[in-house]
Amino acid sequence: MSKKNLDQQNRFRNKVIAFRVSDEENEVLNAKVKMSGLNKQDYLIACCNDKDILVLGNPYVYKNLKNQLNVFIRRFKEISALNELTLDEIIILENMLSIIIALKENKKTQIKSNNKGAPEK
Repeated sequence: MSKKNLDQQNRFRNKVIAFRVSDEENEVLNAKVKMSGLNKQDYLIACCNDKDILVLGNPYVYKNLKNQLNVFIRRFKEISALNELTLDEIIILENMLSIIIALKENKKTQIKSNNKGAPEK
């Protein structure tokens, strides 16, 4: 039998919530989740509760930031101007850069789950 999934207040998580997203929305969500170092469930719960997301500098986060940075390096070689980036790419790039800047300063950072504003220290 699997271990019970409890929240921070030791409440049993037994409700399942499912919803549909487009391929593009899924790509943005997955990129943000990977760069946060959280699992998707914890990331979405933090977003729904309008909580800040604490990103800790660890090998998993650094690896995913590096991979995302490589994606953008390849993309920048393909385009001639920044206005050729899609809105989804800009959202991911903004999130990635805010995490990198904050990690450079602190080794851990809080990012706003609603992505409205600079990272907090």
